[in-house]
Amino acid sequence: MSHRDSPKSISSLFRDPERIPSSRDSHLWSDYLELRCLLDMDLEYSKSDLLEHIRQRTDLKENNVETLYDGDGTSQIGAELGDQTQGEVNDKQQLFGDDLFRHIDFRIAEFKNFYPFRLSQGRDVLRRKRKLNKEQKLYIFLLLSSQLRYFSKQDQNWLTDDFELVCHQALKNYLPENAPVFMFGKNRLNIGPFNGKLKDKVKNLATALNETTTPDVEHIPESDTGDNGLDLVAWLDAGDTNKSVISFFAQCACSNETWVDKQAQSSYDTWKELLTFKVRPVNIIFIPFSYRDCLGDWHRPHNIHDSFIVDRLRALRMLKNNFARVMKLNSFTLVNKVAA
Repeated sequence: MSHRDSPKSISSLFRDPERIPSSRDSHLWSDYLELRCLLDMDLEYSKSDLLEHIRQRTDLKENNVETLYDGDGTSQIGAELGDQTQGEVNDKQQLFGDDLFRHIDFRIAEFKNFYPFRLSQGRDVLRRKRKLNKEQKLYIFLLLSSQLRYFSKQDQNWLTDDFELVCHQALKNYLPENAPVFMFGKNRLNIGPFNGKLKDKVKNLATALNETTTPDVEHIPESDTGDNGLDLVAWLDAGDTNKSVISFFAQCACSNETWVDKQAQSSYDTWKELLTFKVRPVNIIFIPFSYRDCLGDWHRPHNIHDSFIVDRLRALRMLKNNFARVMKLNSFTLVNKVAA
């Protein structure tokens, strides 16, 4: 076993890891359970540990523990007793904990060799595997990328920039070998052809797709070096310069609060104002969290708006067997400290 830093030094990498999720969604709480396990000196975190932590945060009057989901949307995990007996409250808390550990069971079954945790024989204690492989460190990277609120601004910038490059590799793996895949966003790692002024990038993209720009492009300020909400672009080369090219526009979003709205930024409805399209681009949204219930179905399918969603599970499946270059990213210095 490699040397592991003290719990205090590991925790110092995070901002207030005691703070619990602001959402009641079980898949996000499962992430928090995994995060707490990574921070524990013994590399384990039990159902009782989690429920006790929730009760402590309730005592502190933390404003995001008023209600928590237990499967039917009615559980009052952190609420005042009201008309409920203490026994009824305890039962609901237990159901909430059971739901989270069902999520863990699902993840063990689906993430397979990528999953860096295991459950105790009683299925109520989450334990980090002692020796982690590169696949499991990649999982931890995506877990940390989904928990930006616990990191400094500098670490947040590293994680979000590196997440885009990980998504770039995933998309490159997914498409045919000769399909061009480029970064388009304003990212320190973007050294490709779509870099610099937004107006120039849009014109270059129109040329690459055998399309033309609309008059609105001329109204883009010369000082604009942004990306108009487009992080990645790819297309299938048809071998000629005719219109009608299959293209892929992607947005990479680490925030659970904003990813639903960000789907629109890389959509046809947004980009038709700047480019002509004989064929609408496939809109893709990459997210670092596992957007699934404990049965593997989408958590809230109505939040997926005309886009191909790539969550943690899909991303790892795309990256399988071809992700060596992303292990060299700066964020993996943080990953290696947490995974030591």
